[in-house]
Amino acid sequence: MRIESIVGMEDEDALKLVDDSDATRDAAEIRVSPQMASRRLVLWDNRSVMHQANPDYDMNERRFLYRLMLKGEVPE
Repeated sequence: MRIESIVGMEDEDALKLVDDSDATRDAAEIRVSPQMASRRLVLWDNRSVMHQANPDYDMNERRFLYRLMLKGEVPE
């Protein structure tokens, strides 16, 4: 991932935020890796989590992925 700036932030503050986020993202105690299985449903809120797909499944298997967007309040 390459981040050069964050709109509305000074570069030094933005890069510190990115460094802190990277350190937190890699912390094992907050990582969730659900084991995919038939008829399993996994939901997450993109406003508050980082999602990274892993190719840890048989690529010959068919997977159905659906995206659901709900109308609601803007996150703070």
